[in-house]
Amino acid sequence: AYHVLNVDNHAGAVAMVITGLPARGRRTWVSDVDFHVIGATSLRVTDLPADIDLYADDVDRFWAKLRNGDDFAHWSVWYGCVLFDSGVIREAATYVAEQDAWPDLDRKLRQARNALDFAEQIAESGDYGAALEQTRGALSLVARWVLLSGEVFPLARDELAGQLEQLGQARLAIDLRRSIRE
Repeated sequence: AYHVLNVDNHAGAVAMVITGLPARGRRTWVSDVDFHVIGATSLRVTDLPADIDLYADDVDRFWAKLRNGDDFAHWSVWYGCVLFDSGVIREAATYVAEQDAWPDLDRKLRQARNALDFAEQIAESGDYGAALEQTRGALSLVARWVLLSGEVFPLARDELAGQLEQLGQARLAIDLRRSIRE
């Protein structure tokens, strides 16, 4: 079945970007499709399949995230597949290039630490499925922090292990790959 994500003019969207592996034509069985909608404050979406995630920011919040080093906002600008843009993505790309803007390392490290703590709590609960999901997310955040620290922009989750290997982080690459594929 085909599902159409309809963002009409009434929603106030000024840009829409696909992120992750699908944006780069490399979708795998574990890939979801992430849409980053900018300018929309309230979207009415119904009946979206589980593998579609919708992120919405008003324009001011998008710019604040970009300036504060949110790596998802940066990903949308650097690697996203722009479906439509009234100019905000183009302006953001200019800003990133002129300012040599980079995601905030401290922010990513805090996210990774919190995710690891939460994954440990879930693992102690004995719920294997939930523990695996949380561990996968925590390892992904750690990988993103390691890559950003090494001045490598993290790509989509399924590509992180390869990037880690190139950076000499074989153990983390193995653990992340196992959490994704096994």
